Amino acid sequence: MNFSALDASAWREVGQVYSRKGEFDRAIEAFTAAIEVIPDDPELFLLRGQVLLERKEYRSAIDNFDKAISFDANCTEAWIKRAEARLAIEDYAGALQDFSKVVELDPRKANGWHGRGVVLAMAGHYPQSLRDLTEALRREPRSVATLLNRGRVYKSLGQYSEASADFSGAIRYDSRNPEAYIARAEMLAQLGRIDAALADLNTVLRLDPRSAEAFWLRARLHQQNLELDRAVDDLTWLLKLHPDHVDAWNFRGSIRSEAGDIAGAILDHEQARAIDPRNPATLNYLAWLRATTTDSRLADVEQALEDARAACDLTHGEMAGFLDTLAVAQAANGLFDEAIETQNRALDIASEEQLLELRSRLQLYREHKPYRV
Repeated sequence: MNFSALDASAWREVGQVYSRKGEFDRAIEAFTAAIEVIPDDPELFLLRGQVLLERKEYRSAIDNFDKAISFDANCTEAWIKRAEARLAIEDYAGALQDFSKVVELDPRKANGWHGRGVVLAMAGHYPQSLRDLTEALRREPRSVATLLNRGRVYKSLGQYSEASADFSGAIRYDSRNPEAYIARAEMLAQLGRIDAALADLNTVLRLDPRSAEAFWLRARLHQQNLELDRAVDDLTWLLKLHPDHVDAWNFRGSIRSEAGDIAGAILDHEQARAIDPRNPATLNYLAWLRATTTDSRLADVEQALEDARAACDLTHGEMAGFLDTLAVAQAANGLFDEAIETQNRALDIASEEQLLELRSRLQLYREHKPYRV
């Protein structure tokens, strides 16, 4: 028997053991030793490429998959892995070509259809993505990943009932998958089935008590139901688990403001500012509250003007809502001509839904009156 071939086989097995144990440096050394013995073995390049992929060394992984394909152009696994590596470096065109090759080589298997469907969805080609993911499910109808991905495509197309059905299918085959419950909860909420959505989020928090996304979404639904205390409670739990979550501090602050607790809202937004002093949403919240409150203990129109200007500078004056806040702060400081000019800029870029409210404030400024809540 050929001793070199046996030596390469031994190194291959050693590499696979190290790979399974997560000792990637040693796995690469072993596969490299095997390649030195048999330099034209596609499997060895495939194995080494997979380890490099795990290590997020994507370009080196692609080089190895290139080698594997050059020695065996029918190696579907090499095409699949190269597509995954290309996705990781945002080479969507290359990934699409590779997954198409997998479909060509073995159309009976689901993985090529699924991979290509995912890439098409990432590119916004939803009808084509839907077609490929449906083909994948014909081949593997119990694939949770494919059901989740097709559900997301249906969501992007605004087909919420179909999306919910796919997420339910994913739950049927994996009843302990938090991602599936969260996805279905979003769709149920879109369909107006708030109680069912809340039930799904309760399930998520039993499965994963640290799920920031579940606490966030449940707070949104409580807010929608005007159960503001419950929304605050959920965000308080979220912040205990993730105290640097700037958006959660701002969200809780906005709900406290909605409930009339302006002092508590300002404290929350200031906590957000302490974490990220240049967050424009935080600055906008603080400017609005301090410029519009009728409580003299909380009002600070000069600070409001400074924060509102900073928020607009950070967003290059491209947010109608932030310009509206700046106009409010200018008017609160008696700068009515500036407020009128700023409000007109806001009106130029405002959405249809914003126009009525912005116009009503513009009229106040023309009358030299500030806006107060």
